[in-house]
Amino acid sequence: MRILKLILPLSVAIFAVLAITPLAEAQAKPPKQEVLLNGLKVLIFNEPSAQQTTVRLRVHAGSAFDPQGKEGVMRMLSETIFLTDEARQFFADDLGGSFEVDSNYDYIQMNVTGRTDALIPLLETLANAVSSPQINKESTEAAKTRVRRDLDAKLANAAFFADRAASERMFGTFPYGRSMFGTADSHTKIDFADLRLAYDRFFGADNATISISGNVDPNIAYRAVRRFLGSWLKSDRRVPSTFKQPTDPETSLEVLNLRADSGAEVRHAIRGFSKADVDFAASEVLTAVLDKRLKERVAKVSNAKAGVRNEAHILPGQIVFAVSGIGTDAKIKLYPAGESVDPKGLLASIFSELITSAEFAAARTSIISSTNAKPLDERWIDLDTYKLGASPTQIVKLQELTIADIQKLADSIKTRPAVNLWMVKGIGS
Repeated sequence: MRILKLILPLSVAIFAVLAITPLAEAQAKPPKQEVLLNGLKVLIFNEPSAQQTTVRLRVHAGSAFDPQGKEGVMRMLSETIFLTDEARQFFADDLGGSFEVDSNYDYIQMNVTGRTDALIPLLETLANAVSSPQINKESTEAAKTRVRRDLDAKLANAAFFADRAASERMFGTFPYGRSMFGTADSHTKIDFADLRLAYDRFFGADNATISISGNVDPNIAYRAVRRFLGSWLKSDRRVPSTFKQPTDPETSLEVLNLRADSGAEVRHAIRGFSKADVDFAASEVLTAVLDKRLKERVAKVSNAKAGVRNEAHILPGQIVFAVSGIGTDAKIKLYPAGESVDPKGLLASIFSELITSAEFAAARTSIISSTNAKPLDERWIDLDTYKLGASPTQIVKLQELTIADIQKLADSIKTRPAVNLWMVKGIGS
């Protein structure tokens, strides 16, 4: 028995080191880095074994910059770059690859792939679309249609309603409290002049990073970028990501009516961290610990789902505790206070026990594995978006974390004001 007690911690430690090592080795091979005269940052990764060429172009501004009352502008702008299905299908039909646009609070990013010999047409097509988009009444209406379709799909999900209500209570009119998709009302206020203004302010070469990865010659790739994107103009004026911070949220329990009969939605949220915060790495590990604890508690409730999310952005976000699909009779199992829905009960129970060595080791390994799974080129682009240190430094932060660091963070954030929300059909406002 004593031998088993000695072997188990050693095995966990060895597994953690093995999980860390590939990431550290991948990060040790930096890309070719250049900056064009127009300010465009260029990253080129030579991967001889790659089966495709991948180009990612990120503009470092997202839905956080939507004008108040006109939420959805940046999302619509992202849709105008390759507006038609035919334009997007070109990458699959002609270049043997794919097209994807990723738009969130922090950035707009286009990901295009193609055959190993398709670098030139990939860059030329992307450059033409980004540097000279067709922004007019017709394209704006078409972009609205796409965003409305996405919004309608979201509105059909009860969990989306709960997430939005919790975020609005946490942040108010601060950007993270407003929907990236906008609302039916905000859409009616947006016209093509709003998209044009957003493009001129944010879609400049000096506010963007492009990465190329694949079996490419770095020198040829750089010359191609300079040829096709060297004439892309700088933005009219750079806008820093600074906003007046929101006040502390109201912490009393808010009960709202849920239109769908899909079980109650529970949300608790605590103000979180930015991705550049010194405690961000620790917050990721702590979130993984709390996620496992919440899932174990909710597993006692039939048909329920749960999770803890660390919603970190350029500016401090939130840590969200979400439970979906539960019946009102399940509150006794969820809330130690008993019959009453004590807004502090669930969070208090999740934080009540000290973090164990096993929890810490499993959570840190999980975060390292998920980080390792993210494409290397995207991790490098993140350095520009979130103003992070050198890429290896981020890995060192995870490696150097101790269980004491995680416990200290848990003790500090559990005292922060928390948003508490319960959504049930036929109950509440």
